[in-house]
Amino acid sequence: MNIEISKSFIKDTQKITDKRILEKIQKILLESKQIGSLTELANLEELSGFSGFYRVKFDYRYRIFPEGFS
Repeated sequence: MNIEISKSFIKDTQKITDKRILEKIQKILLESKQIGSLTELANLEELSGFSGFYRVKFDYRYRIFPEGFS
């Protein structure tokens, strides 16, 4: 699967100093490149109150929102 990373995502991740969090982000991005559909991602959940919008929660402080996925 092809992924696009926004400039704001890069900017936001550059502010993170915790190496564990950065490793988790890298793992999710690498995993998403190897799968055929986002529904195969671990910890993917639909946002409550927002039909067709999802998030990948990998830490209690951070979430990744796949754009254009419904």
